[in-house]
Amino acid sequence: MANFNTSHPINVYTDGSCIGNPGPGGWAYILEQGETSQRRSGQDPDTTNNRMEITAVIEALKSLPDRCTILLYTDSQYLQKAMTSWISEWKKRNWQTVNKSPVKNRDLFELLDHQARRHMMQYSWVKAHAGHARNEEVDQLARYAAMNEVRKMQQPADYEADIFVCGTVNENGLGGWAFLISGANQRTMDSGSTNEETENGVLLTGVLSALRRLERNTSAKLFIESDYVLNSARSWMKRWKQNGWRKSDGSQPAHLDMWRSIDELQLDRTISWRRPNDESDYRKIKTLAASRADPRVVV
Repeated sequence: MANFNTSHPINVYTDGSCIGNPGPGGWAYILEQGETSQRRSGQDPDTTNNRMEITAVIEALKSLPDRCTILLYTDSQYLQKAMTSWISEWKKRNWQTVNKSPVKNRDLFELLDHQARRHMMQYSWVKAHAGHARNEEVDQLARYAAMNEVRKMQQPADYEADIFVCGTVNENGLGGWAFLISGANQRTMDSGSTNEETENGVLLTGVLSALRRLERNTSAKLFIESDYVLNSARSWMKRWKQNGWRKSDGSQPAHLDMWRSIDELQLDRTISWRRPNDESDYRKIKTLAASRADPRVVV
């Protein structure tokens, strides 16, 4: 790690990149003081361009000792305006915008605010792709980091178990769920009934039951047909957490307690959420779930 003189200004160049937005992303920074320089980049499998822009600055400031004079250059007007104008008003309103909606990316802005208060900061906006040498370089570093994350995600992964989860609700409002865990030195099948009023609630009951039975420190592919569950588990849940378990409009997600529990269970289990093929095991538990919601169904 480079040694910087805290009595002289340090030029900091940052950038973020995201493929898909949201999607795989990368961040990068360059620190420069005379002949001394430092470069670093990183990536995130599911993020946004703005989050990568903010993360780049956080990581740059974290790498420096206290009380540095920072001349920060960014091509993100969102970041520059947030830190020079908006953030003081957000904090006065308890992290709400003027329209009383939750501030997006609050978790990162709180971290950045903490880091920025360690230093004397000057924020400058530079136009992207306009021939600024260091901005072009840090942009390339961030884009390479994002592409590396894409390549990593495309590599086949080895999973120790398959989990199949199904659920249904009958016309009287009774729900039935079932799961099968196959592999990881275990083959476990279970089912049950619930008074959850929606199919989403029934499915989450089945998911929770399966994850609680899956051995810790196990990686598994979880197969489920529900777009709601797949989208929530793959993407939405992360953003809810970042916003204090709130949706973008400030409301709580449905089935919040269940999603919190699923999040906790994934701390020591690696789950890849997938849509099922027409496999015999999946058809079997689909029938089993239906039988728990309606005894007339023959397994």
